[in-house]
Amino acid sequence: MSSIKQRIEELKKEIKELEFQLALKRNAVAELEQVIAKRSPKQQHKPKGLRAGSLAARLKKILDESDSPLSVSQLIEKLKQNDYESKTDLKTVVPSALSRRLDTFVRVKYGVYGLVGKHEKKD
Repeated sequence: MSSIKQRIEELKKEIKELEFQLALKRNAVAELEQVIAKRSPKQQHKPKGLRAGSLAARLKKILDESDSPLSVSQLIEKLKQNDYESKTDLKTVVPSALSRRLDTFVRVKYGVYGLVGKHEKKD
């Protein structure tokens, strides 16, 4: 009988320890939820849109108006027709802008780009 009582006491101690651990975990969750709640919308990682007037925004507009994907040289020509000026060589910055925004632009073949969802290759 005493071994049963001893086992009961051991189990009660284990339960207290588990309840303590549970309370610690609940507090940790509450603290993390407060951190999330305090974040400003700017700090929450929302996908960024294209900044108006940026090179990427202008490229998107050109491709949006095009029925087919365009080569880098065609894109540069259209940028120049729309009076876009850059301090750096457009032959360098245009491909860079296109390859950085994979959520917007798609490479159809070497040197030719289109818009995701509009000019993608159909397999």
